[in-house]
Amino acid sequence: MPPKRIFACAEEKLFFEQEKKKTAAELGRFYRARMTEEKKALVRRQNAERQRRRLEQLTEEEKNALRRKHADRERSRVANMTNEEIKAYRDKRARQQREGERRRKALAVDKDSESEEEEDDDKLEEVDDDKFEEEDDDKLEDKTDEWRVLPTLESCDDDDDQRDRFVAMEGCDPLCLQDQEEGPSQP
Repeated sequence: MPPKRIFACAEEKLFFEQEKKKTAAELGRFYRARMTEEKKALVRRQNAERQRRRLEQLTEEEKNALRRKHADRERSRVANMTNEEIKAYRDKRARQQREGERRRKALAVDKDSESEEEEDDDKLEEVDDDKFEEEDDDKLEDKTDEWRVLPTLESCDDDDDQRDRFVAMEGCDPLCLQDQEEGPSQP
């Protein structure tokens, strides 16, 4: 239990108690506001999902009728506005349309990249694995034949790549080989 606070007078104690209640009330309001915001966001998401599902089930005629209904409602609302309100409304609508177009473009790009990836995957699946295995086998045979062609260091004097491969194959030190080529060093 925390130690009891000693107050100089009754007024100070009353002030302290009031501040304590205010702080608790403010914290309570803060948490309630936060919870209501979270609930509102959840409800908005649920409503948007419900509306999206409902729109998917509508026929084209019903969708067109719904669009006309919303357009009529907007026109009647705009008819009762002042010039400043109309200007603000038009700016808001233009901003919303730009954001919607931006979102649609981003979704289209995402869908395009996904479809391209799927097409690439499909193409890779269609390629015959046996063909690759045959090519790999041919390459390996060519390399082994190439190694067989290099029995000595003298046969690869002209080509440095062949020389390096020979050195790697034999496990010799290149400097040691240079000394052997030059012959014994003369004092």
